[in-house]
Amino acid sequence: MRIEQEYRAALPNENDFYNHHDYHRAETEKLYRQEKLNSGEVPISYKHRISFIHAHSFLSSADTFSKYLSVLVDEIELDHVKDLKKQLEDAFPSLAKIRNSAQHSEDRSRGYGKPTDVRKKVKMNLKPIDNGFIKAEGGGVLALSNLNGNRLGYTIDDGSYQEFEISQNSLGVVANLFQHLINVFQWTDPVEFSPHI
Repeated sequence: MRIEQEYRAALPNENDFYNHHDYHRAETEKLYRQEKLNSGEVPISYKHRISFIHAHSFLSSADTFSKYLSVLVDEIELDHVKDLKKQLEDAFPSLAKIRNSAQHSEDRSRGYGKPTDVRKKVKMNLKPIDNGFIKAEGGGVLALSNLNGNRLGYTIDDGSYQEFEISQNSLGVVANLFQHLINVFQWTDPVEFSPHI
């Protein structure tokens, strides 16, 4: 109210406030938001995005580990490494597809799934959501970057909705597989302590 009163008092003609109400209302709203920002209050929409940033970072890190395992499987002939790769795929069967949708949300938002040909995009057949928490029946649902508790969800390339759990349990699976991977190799360098001081 104070900001609006000060704004209206600064106008050359007070009736102009009502004649162009939408414009002046937007201007007072900008002043209000700027004052809150200057006082150190972070907008709630910014605070809300922090959890999405961390969820996507977690998803990307898990997928990067999966890619490194794939490269190792191709480079070295160790059954143990192949087994670790399979364990990761069994634990997170849709990890790569969810990450792919996260990185190609522009295609998903236009309804495109996995291309059959590099030059041709294919429309997805969107499917209803039924993940135990959300149940959408009837027509298909396009869902991009949804946090459902600690689960990051996306519509993937086949039109189905999949979620990846962002949790200590998921981190534990990746950490255990990583430790098993390290234990496969014979290390010959001197002992090194981490973190470095």
